[in-house]
Amino acid sequence: MVKRVYLFSILLFFNAFLFSQTWIDAGAEWHYRYYGFSDLGFYKVNYVADTIIDGKVCQKLEQSKYVFSVDQNNRWYYFGVNTLEPEFTYLSGDTVFRYKNNKFNILYNFGAQPGDTWDLGIDTNQWLCSKSIIEVDSVKTITINEMPLRCLFVRAHANSSGYFYGWVIEKFGASSGYLFPLENNCDSLLAIELDDINFSCYKDDSFPLINYTDKDCEYYWDLINVPEFTIDKISISPNPIIDKLTVNVSENSAIENIRIFNLQGELKGVYDNSNINICDYQSGLYLLEVRLTDGKTIRKKIIKI
Repeated sequence: MVKRVYLFSILLFFNAFLFSQTWIDAGAEWHYRYYGFSDLGFYKVNYVADTIIDGKVCQKLEQSKYVFSVDQNNRWYYFGVNTLEPEFTYLSGDTVFRYKNNKFNILYNFGAQPGDTWDLGIDTNQWLCSKSIIEVDSVKTITINEMPLRCLFVRAHANSSGYFYGWVIEKFGASSGYLFPLENNCDSLLAIELDDINFSCYKDDSFPLINYTDKDCEYYWDLINVPEFTIDKISISPNPIIDKLTVNVSENSAIENIRIFNLQGELKGVYDNSNINICDYQSGLYLLEVRLTDGKTIRKKIIKI
């Protein structure tokens, strides 16, 4: 009798794998650049294995954060790598689920239509935020590497604890921000410095590398032993900001325009000069995007107090 039960359990295990769906392929690897308050670098996410959680065949995704900084002599150095907690996802129909806090919640719904919403399952955080609701504004299909992929343009509802913004693309997820929801600060009286994260690269064993930047996916390694701080072409002063700020660029650069977004990805203003008045903005964290005449774009976090 014991042998029969054991054999039945094995059959259930293999049947789960046989009839499972996956939304990512073997060898899947993501890269994301980030800018912190005193450091920068990249996040790397790798699909490493399958496992069963609550009867669902899940993909295990390992996350690492590679940290670089600048010393007192303006020389780059490698600070180290932080290994983050792994994430677990699975696909059912058009929907990708994420296992977090002992339950599954919707991560992406690629079958959603304009006006549809989904709940990320993040109900609160330490910064006065609430339920995390993602809403779809528009949908389209694009072709990358000869593969048609569904795209959703999404935004988070106000005061969401976790959020996505911009285009979410089938196969590799959010094209702005990070693969998993970013944290939000809803406390207007508290200035929190969070990493500014942006998608840069994706590849897997059947999908050639795509690179959304003009540099190598891990190009920060190339900065080691570079004698000068050359990555930042701009400076912002003051920051934090009470009402007015000034954006300065290097001698060899010129500003085409400056855009400011809130953390939900909503455009707050477009400016064509380097002196900006944001006195009407609510207190909090914003993303300042500087477009240069040489075609490059630089993003910085600013804090309005």
